[in-house]
Amino acid sequence: MRNYYGWRALLVMLLLALGCRLGIAQIGPRYVLELSPGAASSTASRGTVQTLGGGQTLLRYQDLSVLVLHADALADDQGDSWPQADLAIVTATRNWLAGCKALAEAAARRKLMLIVVEQDGAVEADPPCYPLHAWDTLYLRKGGTRLRTTAMAGQAGVPGVGGFMLELGGTHLNYRVYLSAEAERADALLARLPGADMVLLQDGATQRLATRRHGTDAADLLPEGDSPVAFAARRR
Repeated sequence: MRNYYGWRALLVMLLLALGCRLGIAQIGPRYVLELSPGAASSTASRGTVQTLGGGQTLLRYQDLSVLVLHADALADDQGDSWPQADLAIVTATRNWLAGCKALAEAAARRKLMLIVVEQDGAVEADPPCYPLHAWDTLYLRKGGTRLRTTAMAGQAGVPGVGGFMLELGGTHLNYRVYLSAEAERADALLARLPGADMVLLQDGATQRLATRRHGTDAADLLPEGDSPVAFAARRR
């Protein structure tokens, strides 16, 4: 009888362990992508972000390039003026496909991966269009560069995705840029997102960058212009 209960307890423990492993597996990123490293892959933990006007922003970190496209400003854009990039992120909270179908078509022509807000009935572009619900994540690696993109919930009481948090770097050394899809003040954004080092503000076709003042939620708006703004990964 003692052996029976002993084996029964062991079986229960094994089932629990298996359940935990399955649960952990489901908690991971929704998408995991890997790109081939560039010919001169960089390992320096530094990058730049540059507002290009017309609803475009270019983010570079090591040898990875991310193009941010503001859907409201680029609904009819054909992509001819887009700079070279590894992937693009569309900051649109609702009805992105109806409002900027041209963006998906332009990305397909340029063989550019596109991260968007997921909606019912959305058609995947070719090359792959990666839709994200709130709290979904996409993990990408290019050589020694790591990017984790999380679709973040918006302001309280407003359903859907309010923007994307980009984490560039590794576990202990990274830089976090929040790409807002909503019109909100920089200090309010930083107070709601304590982990963000920089926020990209959206207001129609206008985009502004703001960084967190060290140790506070206060925001320092960066000067407007086309000059790249440098940043360095922080130890967490």
